[in-house]
Amino acid sequence: MDRKALPAPDASVSGSAYVAPEGVTEELLAELWCLLLKRERVGRHDNFFELGGHSLLATQLVSRLGRRSRRSCRCGRCSSTQRCSRRRARWSGRGGVGVLIDLPVEAVSREQPLSLSYAQQRLWFLHQYMGPNAVYNVPLALRLQGEVDAVSLVRSLEELHRRHESLRTRFEARDDSAVQVIDPPGLELEVGGGVGGRSGGGIAHLERFYCFDLSNERLCRMRLLRARGSASGDYVLLVTMHHSVSDGWSLGIFFRELVSLYRAYAKGEASPLAPLPVQYADYAQWQRRWLQGEVLEQQVSYWREQLAGLPPLLTLPTDRPRRPSRASGGTRNAFRYRRLWRRSCKG
Repeated sequence: MDRKALPAPDASVSGSAYVAPEGVTEELLAELWCLLLKRERVGRHDNFFELGGHSLLATQLVSRLGRRSRRSCRCGRCSSTQRCSRRRARWSGRGGVGVLIDLPVEAVSREQPLSLSYAQQRLWFLHQYMGPNAVYNVPLALRLQGEVDAVSLVRSLEELHRRHESLRTRFEARDDSAVQVIDPPGLELEVGGGVGGRSGGGIAHLERFYCFDLSNERLCRMRLLRARGSASGDYVLLVTMHHSVSDGWSLGIFFRELVSLYRAYAKGEASPLAPLPVQYADYAQWQRRWLQGEVLEQQVSYWREQLAGLPPLLTLPTDRPRRPSRASGGTRNAFRYRRLWRRSCKG
């Protein structure tokens, strides 16, 4: 899709006239929406997702709202309009849900067992159920063109590996569950050459579909390959991470910090990045401490109410035989819009 050819979004398409936010809560929401959605103004009847919002922005919205309002609000997920968000914010101020912000995320001792977050626990369960697979891989391939300072690049990757504990984390089974194990710094970077053409695509394909062993190896792999036949020193950086330690938001952080470190090291300067006060393992321990007791019961009660009355079984078509094993492979169909349009005109 050529996104640059698309017209600018028209706020009047929704058919509702602009209505200014009312009250402190809606004004706060409007301010945050404008910041995240890069809009000059939003009204109280506007829809977050219709204006360009998505799951990652909704997560940022909840995080920023919590810091600004000192309250917990699920407005980005359960209510997409500001008026519904305001009602949700009022509701979340009662009971135990407001404890979310009262319990700060703090660094914990690495000498104690580190629990998995709930998201990591889900992926751990699927790994035990399905076995090693590449379904939850998060691949990243960067083509580095021009005069690349390989020494500074490797040094930047080593600093990223030291800086982010998630890049050297694995899971170890303990009783009926698992714990996070953070290995000491020490980047295992495979540096090779001669990548190009089909061979380069083959290496990237193999890395993308690499099957991680969540218990016995770090969940991030890096390979730095020099482009074959390149006189200017082009490189291809392949990074493959498991979804239990990375996501789409993390890729943006990885790339931005890599660029900052490389620019500084190439000039002979020190790292410009401030130390991280907490790591993801600290967040996982905070999540476990918070989501229990009354707070957990409120969350579970909400979903029990939402899912009440659903049919016990799914109605699935049975005109095709079920595969003997689960598969996640898909397919694609390529076509040209112009050719289809001509055919429709002739028809």
